[in-house]
Amino acid sequence: ATAGVAFTVQIQAVDAYGNLQTYSVEVGPEPFEVQLRRRTDPGEEEAAPPRSCVVYDNNDGTYSAVCMGTVSGDYDLEAGLRDEDGVVPLGEGAPGDPPVLVSMGHGEVFAPESTFDPPASALLALSLAAGSPFEFTVQARDTYGNLHTSGGLAFALEVEVQDGAGGGDEEDWVTVLAEVEGRVTVAEGGLYTARLTPVRSGRHRITVRERTSGLIVDQSFMVYVEPGSAEAQLVEATGGGLAGGTAGMAMRFTLALRDAYGNLVAGQAEEITLTSTPVSQADGTATTARTPSVLINETAPGLLSVQYNLSSVGEHDVEVLLGSTRIPGSPFRVVVSPRPSPIITSATFDANLGSLIVHFSGATNRGGARYAAAVAATGPDSEGTCDALLPSALLAKLGGDPSCTWVTDASLRVFFGRGATLLPTERSVEGDTFRMAPNRVYNKAGNSYSVVSSVSIGLPEGPVVSPSASLAGPTTLGVCANLVLDATASSGGSGRPLHLAFSAFAADGQSTKVTQQLAEAVATAESESPGLVTLPSAALDPGRRYTFRVAATNFLGSSSIAELGVLKSALPLPQVAILGTAVRRVRRSVDTVVSASAAAPDISCLESAGSLGGSRIVFSWEQVDGASIVESDFPTPNAFAKYTASLATRYLHLPADSLGVAVRP
Repeated sequence: ATAGVAFTVQIQAVDAYGNLQTYSVEVGPEPFEVQLRRRTDPGEEEAAPPRSCVVYDNNDGTYSAVCMGTVSGDYDLEAGLRDEDGVVPLGEGAPGDPPVLVSMGHGEVFAPESTFDPPASALLALSLAAGSPFEFTVQARDTYGNLHTSGGLAFALEVEVQDGAGGGDEEDWVTVLAEVEGRVTVAEGGLYTARLTPVRSGRHRITVRERTSGLIVDQSFMVYVEPGSAEAQLVEATGGGLAGGTAGMAMRFTLALRDAYGNLVAGQAEEITLTSTPVSQADGTATTARTPSVLINETAPGLLSVQYNLSSVGEHDVEVLLGSTRIPGSPFRVVVSPRPSPIITSATFDANLGSLIVHFSGATNRGGARYAAAVAATGPDSEGTCDALLPSALLAKLGGDPSCTWVTDASLRVFFGRGATLLPTERSVEGDTFRMAPNRVYNKAGNSYSVVSSVSIGLPEGPVVSPSASLAGPTTLGVCANLVLDATASSGGSGRPLHLAFSAFAADGQSTKVTQQLAEAVATAESESPGLVTLPSAALDPGRRYTFRVAATNFLGSSSIAELGVLKSALPLPQVAILGTAVRRVRRSVDTVVSASAAAPDISCLESAGSLGGSRIVFSWEQVDGASIVESDFPTPNAFAKYTASLATRYLHLPADSLGVAVRP
């Protein structure tokens, strides 16, 4: 018999003597009962209950028992006749037929009822390493779960791997049967062995189909395949950071770590190391390998973003290792270019016009070893501090023996020497430009291009020092005395000579003679003693008053004017002058002394000079302007006495704390 397929057993009714019984309406059918009892297999704990068959009366003394089993195996067919005492087995107490053995075979294979060993529920949790062989058993079964032991079946193994982001859509799955080398082979007793070796990492969907029907065995199940360890010889390195970059700035490249089957491998970033070795040293010393600063970030499983920087300029061999093994292409020849140089942002005169203040856009190396050597050097043949930094054309305009001092890494002070001629562009169309000498100043790390930028020289935003003109000389001139005009006390040239322009005006009448004589005297003074002009007595007419003026102009064109009024007497007069400027600013808390000079009158121009005599000079000071000075202004009687006594000497003494603030005597 076949599991699941009904079969019929015929029963012939006979009497106690063996006579065939025929159908009788009066008697009716005999109460026959038939059942199938499965024989217990070794190892079964208890026998399955018997299955009853359906008995039909054929109305001719025969009966048909229709039976069906669903579990394959051997069965005893048990038949009996029911009376008031129960069921009497057929043939009991008489030479009847023995129990009938019925062998129940399996039905046709039915894939949905077929199973796996291990079961699909266990396979769902399975995780494999790429390249690891894997096998499981297909148990062919019929509709009722009986093993299909007769053979002759064929199964197909389908393996798909999930691509993309793994969202689960059907289009994400790609068949990779060829990659996993999967197959199903026949074993024995309804068992078939499925073998596969997956090499691609990721989720795999495994399906087994019965070839004839195309139906899926049991259910598809998932297996996750883990990548193996990354292989150094399979690492892929890409990116511009392996070819070159800029000193001290980040250089980047990407590494793809793969196992022996090409799968990206995550979690091995810490095994990547970098070393760099300069190809050559500028000073000829031996090169040594260094470990640069490295930042590695795993942007996706198996994909590493590597960032590093090299501070020195030139060619470097960059070694990239996975563990202790070089990756393909390592070492990489990396060319490191200099960084952009700092820029000169401004070069301006200071408020006193005695130096330049130069600012840079970033920290510099302050001229490096050459400038340091110039600072430390002594002797007439030593290189100056400015020579170590500035070009010769600019040095020539800084005057004799200038000096350069770094205030900070980003600012330089250039002090002018004697005879400086440097001009700002704001006051002159011929203004100068500031620049550094090439190959002298770099960034602080020394790995940039040298500073080669230039900037126009300017003036500070605030006020700058102005010249102060001074003109000293006698206010009254004797008839024979020469007039000496002293402008040497003029100041504010900031170390450069002031341009002094003298002029003269007569109070009445023509000034032509004195103007012409003054021009000749100034020309003479220029070659002998600039600023000290001697005008001969004949240039001035006796009895006339003159005004002399000097304009002191600095190199920026700023001017200051001082005047001196002179009366030419018709008589001989002592030559008297108050030394210094006409207006002075003094500290009230400090003693002030004002000096006067005097000489006996010149009488050489007079015919009666021999009849004049006497050389004694008496000094007397007189206050002509300002608040009156009285005894109460002085801090002590002794201070007032000192002041009073000095009025009759050539030195006027003004004790401390005696003058009022902002009071001009």
